[in-house]
Amino acid sequence: MSGRDGGAEATRGLRDWVDEVRGTALRDEAFWTRQRAGIRGRLDVPGTRRWAWALALGASVATAAVAIVMTGRGPSGPVTPGVPATVAVETASDDDDQLLVEVEIAVMREVPLAYEAVDFQWNGARDPEAD
Repeated sequence: MSGRDGGAEATRGLRDWVDEVRGTALRDEAFWTRQRAGIRGRLDVPGTRRWAWALALGASVATAAVAIVMTGRGPSGPVTPGVPATVAVETASDDDDQLLVEVEIAVMREVPLAYEAVDFQWNGARDPEAD
């Protein structure tokens, strides 16, 4: 079987499939009417709509309850007992600010703090710990 024979066979198979689909689509109107009636019959089961409304209502009530609970919550994270949440947040913020200032000072140094003793011995500069 050469490539040309395989291509002709594939084309023939595609044509057969197209003809089959067209034949199925050209069925008489009575067939399609029966199809629609059967589908509607399966969809219109008594009580289905009632369950759908109950499910939608339950989901919306649950969503509203979660939204109310989440709105009423304070900041997340550890809060010291007996300390108002706002004070705890400010304290955490102050600690963060202090850390940022320390990092900024460390970055601005000419010689890192760990190397100051070596720098003193190498360059003969004054000893920072002697003060």
